[in-house]
Amino acid sequence: MANKCTSCGKFHSSTDGVVCGICAGSFHRECAGLLEGVVVAADWACLNCKRKRRQSNYDDTPVKGAAAPYDARKQTVEMLSTSGEIKISQQCDVGDEAAVMNNTANNATLEFHVDLALEIRAFREELGSLKTHCSKEIQGVCGEFKELREEISSFKAAIFACNRRLEDMEKRVEAMETNYASSKSPAIESLEQAIEDLKMELQDRDQDLLANDIQISHIPETKAENPIHLVKVIAVKLGMTLDERDIVSAVRVGALRPAAGAAEGAAAAAAARAAPRRAPRAPRHPGRAAARHARAPRPHHSRHGPRRRTEEVLHKRAAH
Repeated sequence: MANKCTSCGKFHSSTDGVVCGICAGSFHRECAGLLEGVVVAADWACLNCKRKRRQSNYDDTPVKGAAAPYDARKQTVEMLSTSGEIKISQQCDVGDEAAVMNNTANNATLEFHVDLALEIRAFREELGSLKTHCSKEIQGVCGEFKELREEISSFKAAIFACNRRLEDMEKRVEAMETNYASSKSPAIESLEQAIEDLKMELQDRDQDLLANDIQISHIPETKAENPIHLVKVIAVKLGMTLDERDIVSAVRVGALRPAAGAAEGAAAAAAARAAPRRAPRAPRHPGRAAARHARAPRPHHSRHGPRRRTEEVLHKRAAH
């Protein structure tokens, strides 16, 4: 009949296992720490039941006496001392089957404790290395934070210095404006007024130069003449086309004067100047250039009298 081991949970035969006399649990001989062929008593107890059993006041109890008898089987195991080293001490009588059985169980337990101690030692070493690494990283981060605080403090100091300089400049500008407004002398005011008057005069002169009024002299005057037609004929003679819409008005100005250079002392009346006013177009009309070109006398100019020179005289409204 197959029985299930209470310790490892595997099945075993009745010949390969032992039964606890207290809890009736079935165990492998290896799990119970027993050798093959060893006869087990009927009142054999497993490790759990032994721990739960109340201790009796026997003389051979290891806890009671300071030292056990010489023939008693002794086995002492000390694990995981403060220094991390494993200390093992075993004492047993050779030839005793019970001692051999207990020694096998203790060896299995000892191997388990040794592996656990090695794992704990490796875990401690890893924790130590991790602690060292973390401490170095924390120190580096602390140093970086310290540098950052120093940079921020220097940046704040620079900003405060700039603010102070700006405030000083504003105060100086305000003081200069106040002094300028309060200490403005009459001489400066008179100079400013003179500058304004000169500007206005220049503007008026520029407007006068844009006028298109011209005067034509040395043109014989006849009765019932048309000054506008006369101006158009002169424009044609000068080589330019002038429409009636280009002339606003044309009149004779001034009084009659004796003609200079009259033939044989004859007192011929000198014609007054014709002053046509043309419609404003461009500041400089091409008629002026044509008049300058035709300053020299021409044969056809002596149509109504002796030869005279034709010239153009610019007339300004505001006479100096």
